Amino acid sequence: MSSNDYIYLGISGFAVCLMKQNGKEIWRRKLRSWGVNLTNIIVDGETIYVYAGGHLYALDASNGTILWENGLTGLGYSYCIFGTDVRASTTAQQQSATAAVHLEEQTRQQDDRQTGK
Repeated sequence: MSSNDYIYLGISGFAVCLMKQNGKEIWRRKLRSWGVNLTNIIVDGETIYVYAGGHLYALDASNGTILWENGLTGLGYSYCIFGTDVRASTTAQQQSATAAVHLEEQTRQQDDRQTGK
């Protein structure tokens, strides 16, 4: 199976892998979690990058094994925003972005109706 067959979640210092087909948990990895209790994840092929507790991790997408960890010394424990090369976006990312644009448009139209615009 490929990483497209799974959903990856970041929850309170955990990285979790579930099967898309049935929601069955495949693996879970406990990572650092202090400061801002937000766990960000980005999937890049067979590697998952996770920010948790001020640390950046690379995990093997198939089993959650930590490939490497960077403590990001001196950057604190605040929020982390990942950036990607938009030319390398997957179909799922494009669909997600398209859905967000449609939702924003629907919200704007609803607001316009409520305000009489």
